[in-house]
Order: sequence, then structure tokens, then C-alpha cells
Amino acid sequence: MRSKTKSTIAFILAGILLAACIGAAALLIQSRSAATSFDPSPSLAVEDATDGFPAVDWDYWQSVNSDVVGWITVPGTSIDYPVVQAHAEAPTWYLSHDVYGSWNIYGCPYLDADCEEEGFDSQVAYVFAHHMDDGSMFAPLASLDPGECGEILLQTPEEKMRLEICSVDIVNAWSELKQVDFPSDAAFQEWIRDVPGSADTVIAVPEDSDSIKAFVTCSYNYWSNERTIVYSTNADIYHSS
Repeated sequence: MRSKTKSTIAFILAGILLAACIGAAALLIQSRSAATSFDPSPSLAVEDATDGFPAVDWDYWQSVNSDVVGWITVPGTSIDYPVVQAHAEAPTWYLSHDVYGSWNIYGCPYLDADCEEEGFDSQVAYVFAHHMDDGSMFAPLASLDPGECGEILLQTPEEKMRLEICSVDIVNAWSELKQVDFPSDAAFQEWIRDVPGSADTVIAVPEDSDSIKAFVTCSYNYWSNERTIVYSTNADIYHSS
């Protein structure tokens, strides 16, 4: 009798565990879909975007979430996402919430809260996103070959920016200090030479740049709190009509 009872309990526990695993898998699939699949979805189809930039319905996306301030696309990768503005009262909120404002382990790419005043025109505009094991979000940045990629497409409702990658750095986030603005242009140009200009991989050190766009995600090479930072600068800017 005791053996039968133990078998019944084991069977029930196994069923509960299986149901929990199925539920967790379903939640993960749902979360990934909400974070990476969009409707309406911008497309790189030639007939929709002859300039190479995805066609973004800004009115729609800003009605979904007024925090939507941009869209990032890295040709040749899976990166094709809205970018939201983080706020000082909850600077990491979008690490665990998607563009729809729902809790989501995938989060949403976001412009740093310290850039809220100047937006993408900040002297250093930091955009953060997760490095997901399934290769989504900013995971491709951790294995990016700047020589093959070369450019990042970043757009806002007002303009389209074709960014050139100038360097890629892998840093220990425990010791790396983030700086968004500087006391003088000379100090900013010195920072460009000292930080992006001395990164692990340097393509070119930008001269007389007024803004650096830095795209940041986790890496898993040397330290427990490691980040890959892709530094880029404006190559061409097109103002929306």
C-alpha cells in the first residue's frame, strides 16, 4: 500500500513539474515573440525602403508607447528593433519590460536615462539591450565583425542616421565608468581618443565628432560583469520631410 501511495505521489509531482516546464516554455516563447516580432513590422524590402532604412510607422509606435524614440537596424544581423527612452526614476525598467510596457525577460533596447535631455544628440548616446542565448536582442553585437558589418542604421521620427562603426571594446563593467556629456568640446575629443580610440578593435578614430553612439550588451569572455560596447559615429544624416 505504501509503495502504491509513493508511486501515486511521484506521478502527481512529475505531472506538476511537466506542467510547470510547459508553462515556462510557453511563457518564454510568448515573451520572445512580443520582444522580437512586431505588427506592423518594418521591412527592408526594396519597394518599401529604397534608402535601405526600414519603413517605420512612427504614429503607430508612439501611440503604442510614447517612450519610443528610435529604431535600430544592423544589416546582416537580426537586430531590427524599436528603441525606447529610459527615465531617471526607473533607469533599468526596460531591461525587464518590452516595447508594449509588459513585463518581459527580453526587455527592449533603450536609450540611457542620462541621455533623456539631449536624446541621440547626447555627446555619448548609450543604447543598452540584453544578450539573449537564442541570438536575439543585441546578442549579435558580441560577435560582430566590424569589417564585415560596417554600419548601423538608426532612425528617429525626425531623421535617419547612417552610422559608421569606429571601434568595438570589451570592458569590465565593474570598473568602466559611463560618461554622457563633458565640460568642453576639448574634453570630449580627448575622451574619443582615449576610450573609443584605444578599444580592443579600432576601425578609425573619429575627428571633430559632435556625438558618439554607443551600443552596449553583455559578453561572456573574461569577467563576470562584462560588456561589449560598439562605438559609432554619424556618416550621413537625412532629415525626414
